[in-house]
Amino acid sequence: MRLTVADLMTTAVTISPQATLTAALKLLISSKAQELFVVGPRKKLLGILPDYELLKAQLAETDPDAKVERWMVTSMQTLSPATDLAIATNLFRAGNCSRAAVVEKGQLVGVVSRFEILRLCLILRVDAPHTTPSTMEVETHLEPAQNSKTKARLTTTSRTSTRATPEPATTKCQVPEPKFISTTTGRQKSKSSGRSKAASQEKVTSRAKAKRH
Repeated sequence: MRLTVADLMTTAVTISPQATLTAALKLLISSKAQELFVVGPRKKLLGILPDYELLKAQLAETDPDAKVERWMVTSMQTLSPATDLAIATNLFRAGNCSRAAVVEKGQLVGVVSRFEILRLCLILRVDAPHTTPSTMEVETHLEPAQNSKTKARLTTTSRTSTRATPEPATTKCQVPEPKFISTTTGRQKSKSSGRSKAASQEKVTSRAKAKRH
């Protein structure tokens, strides 16, 4: 089957819009994430809090008890879990973003990153050279991993059809046997013909002599 965003998405690190910047900074560092996804009730996606916004807040000496909703960014790139992976690959290749929120019916269900796309490209290159996520069909098996993260274990199956090459047709040619002309027979025939001519001439000469007498 074709790969989709759902096959590569991982668990998003979320935070409440009412959380403080201090709590957000601690969560960002402990999770080693690049951004925090701000969600409301029922995991409705409200915005994201990138690491550079937290850095701006720290440099501006903002009140550490300030709310996340004041610094979150509401414009973000989102994808559906059913989106073909080729579309996500083209999105990340443009360089406009490195991560995209995966949203289904308004709810945040995960995140897909350019890093995961690159890792998939490496797997495909090792197992099946000259292939890309947009052209390679793979079988996927999803397994729950530790720390509430989901990793996709990809097993590539190469489907190559082998066809028997027909053997070239062979044609049997019968070569006629060479005919040899015996030179000895020809010489004998020429000698016998010469003798017969000489005998006939002798007969004619003897007859002429007899008439004269």
